[in-house]
Amino acid sequence: YILTSHGGEGTMDSVGALELSLAQQRDKEFVRSSIPLVRDLENVQPLGEIIMESCQGSRVNGKLEGFGRADFIDGHRYEGEFCDGLMHGQGKFTWSDGVTYEGQFTNSEVTGHGTFTWKDGSWYTGGVVRSLRHGRGTFHCPRAGVTYCGVWTQGKREGKGRLGYDRSREAYYDGEWSSNWQEGWGTRRYSSGDVYEGAWHCNRRHGRGTMHWLTRGESYSGEWCHGVQHGQGEHIWVLKASDNSQYPLCNRYVGDWKEGKRDGYGRFLYASGAVYEGEWSGDCKHGRGTFTFQNGDVYEGSFCRDRMVPEQALGAVDKASATATTTGNNLLSTDVFAEDSSIGGGGGGGNGFGVLLRPKTPLGSLIGDIDSRQ
Repeated sequence: YILTSHGGEGTMDSVGALELSLAQQRDKEFVRSSIPLVRDLENVQPLGEIIMESCQGSRVNGKLEGFGRADFIDGHRYEGEFCDGLMHGQGKFTWSDGVTYEGQFTNSEVTGHGTFTWKDGSWYTGGVVRSLRHGRGTFHCPRAGVTYCGVWTQGKREGKGRLGYDRSREAYYDGEWSSNWQEGWGTRRYSSGDVYEGAWHCNRRHGRGTMHWLTRGESYSGEWCHGVQHGQGEHIWVLKASDNSQYPLCNRYVGDWKEGKRDGYGRFLYASGAVYEGEWSGDCKHGRGTFTFQNGDVYEGSFCRDRMVPEQALGAVDKASATATTTGNNLLSTDVFAEDSSIGGGGGGGNGFGVLLRPKTPLGSLIGDIDSRQ
């Protein structure tokens, strides 16, 4: 009589080491869920190689029939039902190192429904085919607090399932799987309370999805690539409510993203009412764009790393032209262009005209300041 060693589940030491590794990573953005909860043996031992040493029970035509017991070399033991000399029906198999399987046997194979138990307290209960987890089942490791409940195929998470990352079960992934990877559509709740719902590929946010950073008061809905915002999307920063309103204020960006940063063309709507629409690079306004102040005045032109760059950057400043659309505009948002309140000059020995807007400062006075310095 032969059974695959440990039901294809590996040794007790490997169970504890892998589960501890998962527990240590559960608070990271991307838990390596591709690591099997319990390692399956790559080379399954063929039936017939575990040799019976002795047996007890009723015999029919010289073969065990009904309930009986069999002891194997190396200390393995089986107690349960026999049919035509084969382990068949309900039974319990105990390996020499203490790992047990109790459940259904089919023609001396671990096939049907049953429960594996390891010495460290880990267990699996559910469908089994030829000693591999197959069908619907639940695995739990009490030491790490990790629990998976869902569909298995040939010993791997495949299909729909939920993986809990801590004992409180507040951190989890609930969604689709493929070969132990989070793959398809799913919801991931992190221990911080942040939640992502959307598409996954190889354990990372990939495709369309929505992320809520509850602790930071932010959300993003749009396209993702390898775990970061990439493509078209909308990001919202929620600010505290004003004194005379019950609704919170928020900054909002809608546009292009590249590798987690605003990059390409986009529109930024400030809580103050100001709006910027134009080109971005590396999270900065960079290129051509239009800035509309909350009072309706407009600046249209070039920007460089969040700095307004008028067209006549190296020549004499056409004050009338410059002030026609910008003079007297007080910036009421402290996050219009940058937090730095200095006036930046361009290259070429200080002859440049790169203006970094000061919060609550009239643009006319800034331009006049530069004129006096030149």
